[in-house]
Amino acid sequence: MGTKYPWKELKRQRLALTPSAMVVAGAEQQQFYLLLRNLLSPNNVVQKQGEETYENSLGSRVPYTDVALHV
Repeated sequence: MGTKYPWKELKRQRLALTPSAMVVAGAEQQQFYLLLRNLLSPNNVVQKQGEETYENSLGSRVPYTDVALHV
């Protein structure tokens, strides 16, 4: 039998994150913001490195695009 309010279970799961899991998530988000900064850099060498990083790690960074675009 499913829960009547599935978002409550999601909230419980989020609250159950360990401090180390939160640190990892924060570090990944920082890396993503650094990638965005590199992509927007006026320096062509830095921009090219950012493009290569983006192409190599697109799958793992998609969740942060929504957050980054709303900041």
